[in-house]
Amino acid sequence: MKYNFNQHNAQSTATTQSIKQVAKKASQLQKIEVFTEELVDNLVFEASDGSERFEFVETPLIDPRRKKHFITTPINSGKHEVVELVNMKSWEIAFKGLFVDSEKHHYPQAMVRSLTAFFEKHKTVKAYHQRLSVLGISEIFLYDLSFTSVLGNNDSQQYALLARSIQSPEITLLEA
Repeated sequence: MKYNFNQHNAQSTATTQSIKQVAKKASQLQKIEVFTEELVDNLVFEASDGSERFEFVETPLIDPRRKKHFITTPINSGKHEVVELVNMKSWEIAFKGLFVDSEKHHYPQAMVRSLTAFFEKHKTVKAYHQRLSVLGISEIFLYDLSFTSVLGNNDSQQYALLARSIQSPEITLLEA
């Protein structure tokens, strides 16, 4: 039997161990100190190498979604089907928010430029927020950025980011 634990980039695999040993290993992993929601108020993106960060002034709406990938084969002249393979796809996450210049009431161009530059520069980023860490999401790939106008509000800019979670593949080698 195999148990996997993933706590903010700390991974351990327990095989053929007793339940007590597995539970002990899990409690040890939970004690690892990492940069999480407890240290920041808002959503934070950080370059994978730690060289640059983007902290949102207001945390956007975070809408995670996950699907299963499966293959089916029809049997009995197509009246029934057999599910042959099931595995989980990565999390798809939509971040939707609004930049507002509440001080000068001008278009928030500095925030728009900063987010755009961060998006264009980095392929994968570490993402820190409680809603993400609860789902085991610590690193994401940003693949879509869009800006939508806000009618009648010159000091506001609506944005949407789409991302996918990234997780290191786990490979188990079997003895021959």
